[in-house]
Amino acid sequence: MKLLAVLVGSICGLKKRYNCLEIVGHVCMVIAACLFSLGDNESDTKFNVVGVILVLLSLLADSIHANSQEHALTVNQSSYYELMFYSNGIAAICSAIVCISTGEMSRALSVFQQYPILWTLFFIRCTSIYFGTLAYLEMTRKFGAVLASEVTTARKVLTVATSYYFFPKPFFFKHQIGSLAFVAAVAFSFFGKRTSIY
Repeated sequence: MKLLAVLVGSICGLKKRYNCLEIVGHVCMVIAACLFSLGDNESDTKFNVVGVILVLLSLLADSIHANSQEHALTVNQSSYYELMFYSNGIAAICSAIVCISTGEMSRALSVFQQYPILWTLFFIRCTSIYFGTLAYLEMTRKFGAVLASEVTTARKVLTVATSYYFFPKPFFFKHQIGSLAFVAAVAFSFFGKRTSIY
């Protein structure tokens, strides 16, 4: 749902315009992602009001974050490193405060002392995230927050779809409809972007 939240934020906050084909493509992409997720959790999906509220708050924060990144990169001409320093630095400080106050930090450090290989894996993960974030920010700067969110949503759908090849499991009806929605999303977005160019 982040894609739609970013789209609404882009239209309302940045005053951008999208044609109907692009909007239908974005909606189809979200439907595809939802259907794949629902198909994977078909047997044990449970409704929880607190979960819905947290997801809605997360979507609002994601929309503000992605669109403010685009604004900072394009209008304010901020550098990637400046943007990463402030957005990730603030999050790191807040996370550290919570982890230290709850005692989670000391438990994590004791596990890391017990298994030193975790430091190497942690470094590899952080490096991967760093380069992934740089790529995402470059997409945001060149093509906008909506397209960058569309690409990340497509990656998630393709990751789930590829997992069926490596880890065979039942391919439910929701997965089949999700696959069709994904193909429709790519087609609508492609043709929508082509018509907006001309």
